[in-house]
Amino acid sequence: MTYRGFLAELTAECDDRARRRSQSEVDQGRTLPRGKFLRTFAFDARANIDPATVNTVWSSAARLW
Repeated sequence: MTYRGFLAELTAECDDRARRRSQSEVDQGRTLPRGKFLRTFAFDARANIDPATVNTVWSSAARLW
C-alpha cells in the first residue's frame, strides 16, 4: 500500500467515525444548545458592556460575511 492509499483509507475511516458519532448523538437525543443571539442579549444585566460598542463591532463583522 502506498502512503497516499494509507492516507485515503485513514481519511475515509475518520469521516465514517464522525458520521456514525453524529448519527448516534442524534439517535440518543443529544443536540447542541440553542444558539445565542445579539438581539436577545440582556445588556441591562451586564452594566459593564456598552450596547453601542457591541453593535458597532457586530455591524463591522457582519460586513465581512
